[in-house]
Amino acid sequence: MKYCPTCKRTFTDPTLGFCIEDGTPLVPDDSADSQATAIFNAPPPTAQMPPRPTEYAPQPPQDKAWPPAPYGWSRESGQVWTPPPPPTIRESKPQSGMAIASMILGLVSVTIGLCCYVGVLTAPVAMVLGFVALSQIKKNPEQYSGKPMAIVGIVSGALYFVILVLIILLYGLAFLVGGLS
Repeated sequence: MKYCPTCKRTFTDPTLGFCIEDGTPLVPDDSADSQATAIFNAPPPTAQMPPRPTEYAPQPPQDKAWPPAPYGWSRESGQVWTPPPPPTIRESKPQSGMAIASMILGLVSVTIGLCCYVGVLTAPVAMVLGFVALSQIKKNPEQYSGKPMAIVGIVSGALYFVILVLIILLYGLAFLVGGLS
């Protein structure tokens, strides 16, 4: 056991070398256990405990001011670190409603339109809306966006007609081959 000569507390932890209250080097307590044998001698004190933060406050010299603090740090005693400013939010342009409608109708014509021929109505509307949306976007690029959606609407509307023509040609060819034999 060790005790602190300043505050007179006793400590049973053999690894402690300094008092946890005031930082004074601990002294072995011979009166508590005279039969105990010390394997290691207590190391000599290597460092003094720093004073508590409330006991000192660095002050700048009276004739000089503090150098500027790095970004985000403050020399005031309150908040030590200030967070950086939030990132700027880029405002996005509204999507062209015609471009969105063109894309939706074009995809409907290629998927649902092939099985029940609704694409005959939706594909031309998708292509017209896509061309009108592209011309609006070209005239007012600051106001409208959605060029890729308009292009998807035009391409999928045209793709429907290409697939429809191929189906008609294959059926016609099959009808001709079947009628010849």
